[in-house]
Amino acid sequence: MSRTFAFPLSYTSPASVVHGAITDQRLWQSRIEGVDSAELDFGTPDGPGTASISMKETIKQERIPALVRKVLKGELTISRTDKWGAFDGDRATGTFSGGSTGLPASLNGTFALRDTAAGAVIDVAGEIEVKVRFVGGAIEALVEQLFTKMLNSERKYVEKWITEQAA
Repeated sequence: MSRTFAFPLSYTSPASVVHGAITDQRLWQSRIEGVDSAELDFGTPDGPGTASISMKETIKQERIPALVRKVLKGELTISRTDKWGAFDGDRATGTFSGGSTGLPASLNGTFALRDTAAGAVIDVAGEIEVKVRFVGGAIEALVEQLFTKMLNSERKYVEKWITEQAA
C-alpha cells in the first residue's frame, strides 16, 4: 500500500531568488551545521544552477514516535536526495527521493517552483510507501506529516537565509 500527497510551499521572494538559494551549497551546509548526526553531499551534476543535495540523519530514540519504535529494527537513519534542474526564466523543476534504515519505507516525488503574485511557490507532489503489516498505513500518514513539517521548516530557513544574504 502507498499514500500520495500534494501541497504548496509559499515563499515571499521571487522564484529566481528561491532557486538561487536552494541550489547554493552554502545554504545546505549552514542548515546542518551543529547537527552531529547529519551528513550532507552536495553536487552540481548538470552544471551551474543545478543541484543534487543528499542528506542523511540518524534520529535519536526519544524523537521517534512510539508507533514507529514498535516496528523499528535497529537504528533509524533517514536519507533524502533532492535534485534541482536549472531555472529556465520563470520556473524550475526537481525531484526528491528518500528512505530509511530500520524501517522499510520510501518517499519519491517532484518539485515545481514558479512565481506567484506574492512571491513564489514550490508545488510538492509525491508518494510514501511503508511496508509494515497492519500499521504501514498509519506510519505513512505519520511520515507525510513529518515530511510536510520538515519542508516547512526548510522553507522558513531558506527565507531567513535569503534575507541574511541580501543584508
